[in-house]
Amino acid sequence: MLRFDAARARRATGVTVVTVLMTLAAGASAAQASPVEEAQPVTTPWVCSTMPSRVTDFRVFNGTAHSFTIPKFDESLGVFSAIDVSVDVELTAGMQVNLNLTEPEADVTVNARYELWMNIPPEPVAANFPPGPSDRAGTVYLPVEIAWANGPLPNGSTVFETRAESVGDSFTSLDSGVWAGSGLQTLAFQSNTTIGATGVGGNGEYIQNTTATADLCYRYTYLPAASGPAPEPDPDPEPPLTPDEPTDSDPAPSPEPELLELPSTGADDRLNSVLPLALVAATAILGGMMLRQRSNVRTAVRPRA
Repeated sequence: MLRFDAARARRATGVTVVTVLMTLAAGASAAQASPVEEAQPVTTPWVCSTMPSRVTDFRVFNGTAHSFTIPKFDESLGVFSAIDVSVDVELTAGMQVNLNLTEPEADVTVNARYELWMNIPPEPVAANFPPGPSDRAGTVYLPVEIAWANGPLPNGSTVFETRAESVGDSFTSLDSGVWAGSGLQTLAFQSNTTIGATGVGGNGEYIQNTTATADLCYRYTYLPAASGPAPEPDPDPEPPLTPDEPTDSDPAPSPEPELLELPSTGADDRLNSVLPLALVAATAILGGMMLRQRSNVRTAVRPRA
């Protein structure tokens, strides 16, 4: 006697539909793999070094200039983009004027002028700078003027209060040939100070005391090596249902449905195109299975009375 197990047929149909949907979903997921992320620029923290307070002048030509050194960019970190360098200077100046006049007082002008220079690699170090602004583009130039008096001073000794001034500048270089690689870059820091006391001829004595201290800081900006997308976890779907073992009385199994090959599309359009095809395929398979079930029920052999 032939018999038709409706529950078993429904399970087999469900397995087929689930298998089709899982196959199509896997193709959609592969089509939408995460794109490679572009590397973002990284800027290192500021690194600073200090020139302790020292008496001016200090110059290259007489071997007293101060040298700042900056390690070149370590290319194992990535690709050099830029270097920022800043220099901040604190200056002090004191002055004493001793007049030896027959008159009780005289008009005197008293001032101090600082000039500071620093070469920017690859600009070579200048052995000597003339007074005034530098016409060399690869140079940091810092002028400061301190005025104490411009008027009558009494005969005898006049001590002026010590003055302090701050000045600074910065620059950015994109020259990887200069700043990337191994070794050091040297920046020579020089100063020149003049005290002006005029108006009393040769009947005076001038005593000056000028000092400077400086901080130089630098930081690098670079692009690290590009990193790919983070690996996605392996999908862990529920295992498909396994239909019961067939018996001799069960009808012959229907041939496995043939999956349609999906058209090749761009990565952004694949998900939208795969889902409608998946629904159409699943509906067609389900309808075919239901029609077979009805046919089997009508043709089943019934026992004689």
